[in-house]
Amino acid sequence: MTRKPPENLEEQLRMDEGEVLHFYIDHLGFQTIGVGHLIDKRRGGGIDKETSDFIFNKDYEAFLAGAKINWPDFGGDNSKEHVYRSLKEALTPWQDDLGYFYIGRHHCIDKRIGGGIDKETSAFILQKDIKAVKAALNIKWPKFHKLDEVRQEAFANMAFQLGPSGVMNFRNTLSLVSAGKIQEASKEMLHSKWARVDTPARARRISQQVATGERV
Repeated sequence: MTRKPPENLEEQLRMDEGEVLHFYIDHLGFQTIGVGHLIDKRRGGGIDKETSDFIFNKDYEAFLAGAKINWPDFGGDNSKEHVYRSLKEALTPWQDDLGYFYIGRHHCIDKRIGGGIDKETSAFILQKDIKAVKAALNIKWPKFHKLDEVRQEAFANMAFQLGPSGVMNFRNTLSLVSAGKIQEASKEMLHSKWARVDTPARARRISQQVATGERV
């Protein structure tokens, strides 16, 4: 059965990176969550305050729904503000006295006790990551914003894996794209350790997407 092409970059990254809804250690030994989102402070990872607040709001609404079962009058802005200010906030993972991992305002991400994030939170983080990657590529490679949407997604996928600076190391490929030699560029990017050794299948899909301008 032929696989249906992804409809957007989010789907493509879920396919290439996988999606794990709890804290885990990636193949390089770093703390990660969601769709390849690095939260390890050793590599400058973590979540931002907007994401921390997004998670807190979901946690509070879930808590409030449970509390009102036994206490219908519980709630209000003052209660939420009190809870918000009383909880420790950390934008990278930390461990409690029992060794379980948390992030944000005491949000458990440790699967050993049922912690993690939901699909909505994972999507929220992924969308922010994609926006950040595209912004970095725009700064580092002025030609990027002139590409069509699908080819932008191809190079954003590369940057999600290799980092924007890693994409910049493909100097011959980028020069060919800038010169309008798209087919040559799509072949040139395969002359790399990334394509030969690291992730050959992913590299071939990205190369094909650059060549055809269609998602694969």
